[in-house]
Amino acid sequence: MEINMEMENRTHELRVQIQELKNELETLRQLPNKLSQTTYIDNWLREFEELLLDNTLFKVQNQALVDKNP
Repeated sequence: MEINMEMENRTHELRVQIQELKNELETLRQLPNKLSQTTYIDNWLREFEELLLDNTLFKVQNQALVDKNP
């Protein structure tokens, strides 16, 4: 149960960071001279989204193990 709470906290943190990056990326896209920063943040955003997916997969796997071995 404690592992699930920790994973929920991490998932929430990742979602917050993803939203912040999306906002920053949108701001940078409006500035024509910030192309390199835009690319950097876009790549970083993709990495965070992948981490969020990985975290979700770990939660599902953990729950499956708990269900299998109560």
